[in-house]
Amino acid sequence: MFTGTRHFVSLGMFIIDEFAFLDHAGRPTGRSLAPQIGGGGTYANIGARLWLPPSKLGMIVDKGSDFPQEIDALLRAYGQDMWLFRNQPDAGTTRALNLYKGDHRDFQYLTPRIRITPRDLAGTALACPAVLHFICSPTRAAVITAQVAEVDGWSPISVYEPIPDRCIPEELPALRDVLPLVSVLRCQFLGLLSPSANASNRPPERVAQMLKRRSRFSPCLCRQQRRP
Repeated sequence: MFTGTRHFVSLGMFIIDEFAFLDHAGRPTGRSLAPQIGGGGTYANIGARLWLPPSKLGMIVDKGSDFPQEIDALLRAYGQDMWLFRNQPDAGTTRALNLYKGDHRDFQYLTPRIRITPRDLAGTALACPAVLHFICSPTRAAVITAQVAEVDGWSPISVYEPIPDRCIPEELPALRDVLPLVSVLRCQFLGLLSPSANASNRPPERVAQMLKRRSRFSPCLCRQQRRP
C-alpha cells in the first residue's frame, strides 16, 4: 500500500563523473573524456523512464554552485517532473573520479557526499512512492528501511543495491540482517559473490539460493559494469 503519486523513486545521489586514464605503469594515456552524468540512482531513474512517464518517477538532485548548465538541460530533456532539484549554493555538486589504470577501475569521491534518506522525501511530490530504490552499505540500508517503517500506511517495494566497495566479508552479517526487510536485491555479479568468504569457489546459482532464503524475492543478477 502507498499513498504517494510516484511509482518509482530512487534515493541514489546524483554525481558528476570525471575520468582519468593511465596505462599499466601509471602513465597518462592521453585519452580524455568530458564529465558525465553519473550515479546509480540517476541511471535507475532514467532506465525506468523507458516504461513510465516522468510524472511517475522521481529522484532528488542536489545542485551545487558549479552545476553545469548543459547537464541541467540534459536531465530536463528526460522529463522535468522526474527530478526534484535542490539548490546547494554553499556547496559544490557531488563529483567522483573514475580512474582507469589499464583494465583496473578505481572510484573515489572528490567532494563531500550529500546522502538522501526517506525523510528527505516527506512533504515533497516524491513522498511515499510505490517502489523505493536505494544504493548503500547494508548498515545504511537498515537505517533506510527503519525510516520507511516510521511512515504509517507506506509499505513500498524496496529495491536495494549494495555499493560494490561494501560487498566485503565484514558486511555479510549486516547484509543477512537487512535482506528480510527488502523486496529485491540488485547488485553486480562480482558484488553478489564477494561477501561470501569462499565465493570464488561457489557457482553463482548457489550464492543466489543462499541470498534468496533471506529475502522475499530472488536477487537480480546483473553484469559487471564495463569501462567507458
